[in-house]
Amino acid sequence: MKIGALCAALVAALYLASPSLLGAEWWLFDIYSRQLAESRPADPRIVLVPVDDASIANLDELYGRPPYPREAWALVVDELERAGAKVIAFDVLFTEENPASPEGDRAFATALEGAPVILAGKPHPMFRPAGTGSIHLARDLATVHTYPLKNSLALVTARHFDPAINAGGELLVRWNGAKEKPQDLSYANVRLDKVVLAALQREEGSLDPATAEAFAKQFRGKIVLIGYVAAGLVDLRANPLSTIAPGVELHANVIDNLINRDVTRPAPRALMFPLIVLLGTAFGFAVDRTRSQLVSGIAASLTIAAVIAAGYAALAAGYHVPAFTAAVALALTYVVITVFNFVREQQQTALLKMTFGRYVSPQILDHILDHPEKVRLGGERRDLTILFSDIRGFTSISEASEPEEVVEMLNEYLTRMVDILLKHGGTLDKFIGDAVMGFWNAPAADPDHARHAVACAVEMIEETARLRERWEAEGKASLRIGIGINTGEAVAGNIGSERVFGYTRAGR
Repeated sequence: MKIGALCAALVAALYLASPSLLGAEWWLFDIYSRQLAESRPADPRIVLVPVDDASIANLDELYGRPPYPREAWALVVDELERAGAKVIAFDVLFTEENPASPEGDRAFATALEGAPVILAGKPHPMFRPAGTGSIHLARDLATVHTYPLKNSLALVTARHFDPAINAGGELLVRWNGAKEKPQDLSYANVRLDKVVLAALQREEGSLDPATAEAFAKQFRGKIVLIGYVAAGLVDLRANPLSTIAPGVELHANVIDNLINRDVTRPAPRALMFPLIVLLGTAFGFAVDRTRSQLVSGIAASLTIAAVIAAGYAALAAGYHVPAFTAAVALALTYVVITVFNFVREQQQTALLKMTFGRYVSPQILDHILDHPEKVRLGGERRDLTILFSDIRGFTSISEASEPEEVVEMLNEYLTRMVDILLKHGGTLDKFIGDAVMGFWNAPAADPDHARHAVACAVEMIEETARLRERWEAEGKASLRIGIGINTGEAVAGNIGSERVFGYTRAGR
């Protein structure tokens, strides 16, 4: 439980302090936004008039390359106002006069008089639109997610369309309309050259009433946004839907959010800290109580998936929560607890080996730990080599020596014999007083078990001779041993009672 709380607190603190984790949140936000945009159609009351490559090619003979003369923009304003556009917003700057064409400046200034036009930035004083709005945007890492509303082009335009709109601060943009290609526009649009052509035909009197009505219907009562989208001229504003999105489309999305009161509310980051810690604590408690690694892994995966899904559902409902941070907190909690439990189990296994290794042969202990399912009564028939070694005349030695001296000699002797037995791969069966019994080829297979048993017996005799020589020099009893070896078929396994049994062999 404490591990979960600590891991979650660490990740939550990083979320509050580190832009890198916040960047990961935006990455997940972009995935959510792309999925949601497919089910959120763009508001048909918003129409774009893009200055695209086709418009530039078609207008080249009339006006040359952009920037276009002001009389061309005056013509566009007059035509859109005549068509019944409720608001005309320019994502184009008019900050200076055009000394080469003062007539064009005056024509544009005249067109603005009384027209529902919103200009971007700070236009020259001679241009007096219905309103002005900033197009200064903040960038969250490489992709735009938020939009500063104060005195912005989108807010001023939206309020001109609906004066009841009351918004401020920074808007977390909700994106609308799916795109088949990154360069596609999500909103309905009519190219600039078509607007200019309609205006020129109207002046010439060649625009028939049906065509004029169809043209006007596209703009009547709507918000019209004019901006560059042509390659090389576009003000690229990468967003979750496209890395080459024009700025005018960003303004359109924000206006869409405002006029529909469809905004995303970011969850208070300070509130998220205790909630993530609480989630991590509960998750850690559950994982720590689950003994099956498979079950805990599946549960962890499902929980993290549920958190990711909850983040998507929250965004669909209009709330942005740090789902990525919560998922990282859960993943870190799971990893740390898993590692901690693994280390703890390793320590317990080492302690078990150290403790029970003093009571049973290491081979038997390893066999039990590697195959716990075999810890039951029963055995298997196999060829074994059995060695039996005892001290000759041990009873007489015991009667002639002090008990403490006998125990000391016996312990030293048995220690040396057992070390030799294990060195040659034997399994210690039991001590029978002064006797040592061991066998080969169980529980671990040993194809050369007979040879190993004989080598063990030879070294036991040699080591006993060295002990005897030293003990005789110390005035102790002379020690001699006898060893018997037999190879044959026997049963090796767990023999005893249902409650207490030991690994040994039985046979002839």
